[in-house]
Amino acid sequence: MKKLRSILIIDDESDLRNVVRNLLLKEGYKDVDEAENGEDAIELVENKLYDLIICDIRMEKMDGIQFLHNMMQRKNATWFIFLSGYLDEKAMRSGTFLSIEKPFSRANLIFTVKRVELLRSLFLEYDSILARVNSNLELIRDNTDNKKMVDEKVEEIKKLIENKSDYIYSIYFNEEVKTFNV
Repeated sequence: MKKLRSILIIDDESDLRNVVRNLLLKEGYKDVDEAENGEDAIELVENKLYDLIICDIRMEKMDGIQFLHNMMQRKNATWFIFLSGYLDEKAMRSGTFLSIEKPFSRANLIFTVKRVELLRSLFLEYDSILARVNSNLELIRDNTDNKKMVDEKVEEIKKLIENKSDYIYSIYFNEEVKTFNV
C-alpha cells in the first residue's frame, strides 16, 4: 500500500489543527500542512498537490463545501475527509464520502486516514489495470476479425471488476466523479 505523501488540514480551530497534525506526524506522515480556512487553503493548493485534504465544513471566509467545489472546478484529483461537528446531507452529497464527526478519537482519525490510503491504492491499481486492458485491447482489435465480440467481453470484464464488493462510494478522482464498489 502506497503511503500518502502530502496532507492538508483545513480548520478554523488552531488547537484542533495542531492535534490532527501531531497525530499524523506521530503516525509517520511527514508532509502535513495547515490552513485556517478555504481561502488560505486555495493559496496552498495552487502551489502543491495534496494526496489528502482533511477539511472542516463550517469556517469563515470559505467553508469546506465551497472549498471542495472550488477544487472540483480546478480538476485537482485529491481525496477528502470532512472533519466537522456539523455533518449533514449537503456535505455527504458534495463529492466526498468519508467524514469524521467532532469530537473524534485518535483511533477514528487514523483509521479513516488509513482507509483513504487503502482506497487510493485500490483506485490507482484499478486505473493501472484499466490502462493495461485498454492497451492490450487495441492490440487484440487490430488482430481480430470480430471486434464487436472483443468489445462485449471487455465490458463484461469491467462490470466484474466494478461489481466485486459490497460498498459503493462516489469520489472525485482523476477529473471525474466515479462510482466504485470497494
